[in-house]
Amino acid sequence: MSRAGYNVIHFYTLNQMKPERIQFILDEAQKHHLMVFCYPYYRCKVSSFGFQPLSTRVKSPRLTPQDWEGIREWVSQVKKHPAFLGWYLCDEPKGVEFYSELRRVYQTLAEIDPYHPVISLDMTADGCVSKRDGYADVHVLDMYPHPLVNGSWQRSVSSVLHSMKLVSDGVAPQGAWFCPEAFKPSGADYRSVTYREIRCIVFGSIVNGATGIVPYKIGNPKAEYYQNSNSGIFETPDMRLGYLQGVGPELRGLEAVLLEPERLSVATDRCHVIAIRKMHNGGEFVIAVNTVSDECECGITGEKLPDGKYRVLGENREVDVRDGKLTDRFGGFETHIYTNDARYPVPVDIEALESEIAKTKADAKRP
Repeated sequence: MSRAGYNVIHFYTLNQMKPERIQFILDEAQKHHLMVFCYPYYRCKVSSFGFQPLSTRVKSPRLTPQDWEGIREWVSQVKKHPAFLGWYLCDEPKGVEFYSELRRVYQTLAEIDPYHPVISLDMTADGCVSKRDGYADVHVLDMYPHPLVNGSWQRSVSSVLHSMKLVSDGVAPQGAWFCPEAFKPSGADYRSVTYREIRCIVFGSIVNGATGIVPYKIGNPKAEYYQNSNSGIFETPDMRLGYLQGVGPELRGLEAVLLEPERLSVATDRCHVIAIRKMHNGGEFVIAVNTVSDECECGITGEKLPDGKYRVLGENREVDVRDGKLTDRFGGFETHIYTNDARYPVPVDIEALESEIAKTKADAKRP
């Protein structure tokens, strides 16, 4: 993960492990320059509807006095480790009583560990926004589009990306993250996302305000391709290579550009092509994403966008900007990143990686 450009790992079960195992994992994370998020509930499982201590099969939307004591002891222990980044409050919570208890947890964490952020994850934009006050510091949207084998989607990519904008508009911008689909949904009707779709969803969420990308999930690197839908990114070459050799290194390579705080004016003449424009070290950067499967030609304009030749990073080609406008062809779900900085390094050779993915897929299907 670290070599691929990622810097955070979120554990769902670290809080259920024995102390020596917890210490080992935190130490390993630090060694590999990874920061850790985990639940604050020691020896306790958490579902969408409540809590379940490991000592019982009973689920409840409320924590017991012993659970609260466990939180205080666990937080005091883990918060001191240099690899620890923050607390994971909940995963797609439901129910008024459960919400109330989560708010108490958030307030308690703010008292006993005020220097680490609390993140909350929800599959709806309204859910993230409604928990804005008093529930979390960072809101993560895990709305998955779920592609189908018949060519359609359970949710359109454009609607998912629009939901990311609603989250960003509804919470503090620095606290709006996106969790892209990095697994194959179970069931014969579903397929996994392609590399092109991954880039579209990741960069589309960034255009619409995401300040953090947390793919779900990494999975089992020993899994064989197309054998187990629970193997995360290792289920297909598109996801394994797409995340570890594609978007991870690409985001790391563009980090300095993406972290520039100012967004410059930019507009597209196709409503389904969305774009963001930034300046870094005097160079112009435009990230444009086609959010639908249809091909199109699109014009992109920006106030005082300098004319001249712009490289399309990773695509071994250039486009002209004339009178503050560039025009380019977009394939379905295609992302283009333009810059007039002739020296900015290319993070990933998109065409070469697409060829490697195609070859790996062909080899994986051979008997």
